[in-house]
Parts: sequence; C-alpha cells; structure tokens
Amino acid sequence: FRSCSEILSILIQTNNDNRLMLGTIDGIDGLLQQLAIYKRHDPSSTEEQEYMENLFNCLCSALMAKENRDRFLKGEGLQLMNLMLREKKMSRNGSLKVLDHAMSGPDGRENCNKFVDILGLRTIFPLFMKTPKRNKKHLLSSDEHEEHVCSVIASMLRNCRGTQRQRLLSKFTENDHEKVDRLLELHLKYLEKVEIVDREIDQQEKVTRL
Repeated sequence: FRSCSEILSILIQTNNDNRLMLGTIDGIDGLLQQLAIYKRHDPSSTEEQEYMENLFNCLCSALMAKENRDRFLKGEGLQLMNLMLREKKMSRNGSLKVLDHAMSGPDGRENCNKFVDILGLRTIFPLFMKTPKRNKKHLLSSDEHEEHVCSVIASMLRNCRGTQRQRLLSKFTENDHEKVDRLLELHLKYLEKVEIVDREIDQQEKVTRL
C-alpha cells in the first residue's frame, strides 16, 4: 500500500491531467475513505505513517485542480478534515495542509464559506491562538503549523461573503480583541525574520562587490 500511495503521489504532483483523471474515477472519495481511518487512530508503524502522509500529499496535489475541489466539497472532505483537527491525532498535520490547499485562491471560495457553516472557526482559531509544541504527533514545525493556520484564515478573509464573513470578522472582536493581539504578535515575529534575511542578503552583496 505504501508503494502504491507513493507512486500515485508522484504521478499527480506535477501533472494536471493525472489530477483530473483521478477525480473522474472517484479518486477523491477513495482518498477520503482511506484517510478516515486515521480520524481517531494513529498509524501503528512507521510504514503505515508514511502511507498516511502519502495519502495526504496525494489529496493536496489533487486539490490543485478546481474540479477536484468541488468533488472534495461534495464528498464532505471539509467535515473530515475538521474532525481530524479536533481529534488531535497525527492526522492533524495532514488535515491542516489539505485545508490550506482546498481553501486557497478564488477556486477555494465555496470551501471557505462551507468551512464556516460547519463550525470550522471553533477549530481553527484555537490553533491560531496557540501553536502546538512539536512532538511525535505534531510533525510540522511551529513555523509550518503557523503558516498553514494563517493561510487558512487569510483565505477565508478573502473568500467569505455575507453572514459567513460577518461570523469570521466577529471572532476578532471576542475576548477584548485577543486574536488581533495574536495577529500582531505573529506579524512582528515574522517581520523580524524577514529583516534578518534582508540584512544577510545586503551583507552578501557587499562582499560580492568587494
């Protein structure tokens, strides 16, 4: 199974025709059915863990095609990913990446609005407020985790309309605007990192000129 999932991941990673073909043969539903096993259970071996991660990678690649985002939405993929985030198993890492892919850009509009409808805000904002420490169940680094969470929220801010947008914006006013404070904290953290890199680049350019 691990080898099959690895080959599939390679086939659809860069080839859009293969992504579309996967969708037409009910491949999105197949991936979701296989991943549903890990909603409440962690892989029992390293090999099974690699199999699970390959399935998540396949889903992320498949969702780069708009048609597959529609199939993901109809197949209740959002609900499964939301449940995985709540269960705090190893599948949380992959589900967060999948949500990022499903909701990004103009093609993610329907998924963004649906995520609000299924009470996904209750799941994503606790992760926004506190980044889990990295351990065997949290394979993403803190920076990677924050990047995906912030990307999901940014996609919703771009794509949500009507009552869904109002519900999203109201989250930032709760508890004396604590989420705005957190947003500023993250902004300053990554601004400092950017400034450090900029200084290193400037230094390298000076050395090159010499």
